[in-house]
Amino acid sequence: MSNAKEPITSVLRRCLKESEISCNQISKVTGVLPSSMSRFIRKERGLDGTSIDRLAEYFGLELVPKAKKKGR
Repeated sequence: MSNAKEPITSVLRRCLKESEISCNQISKVTGVLPSSMSRFIRKERGLDGTSIDRLAEYFGLELVPKAKKKGR
């Protein structure tokens, strides 16, 4: 289980690394290119918002906005 304060990119990287399903198979379901996922895992490139949304949905992750701090 992930820490609620952990960035989505860290959670997605871990999910992709630990997945028993290949990036090619995940790509077929999500439409995110396997090469994009591989570069993301190696921290060579980021992902666009659409790819993050698709992968988060695939892995059953829920994005929760941070609570605003007082004075902001």
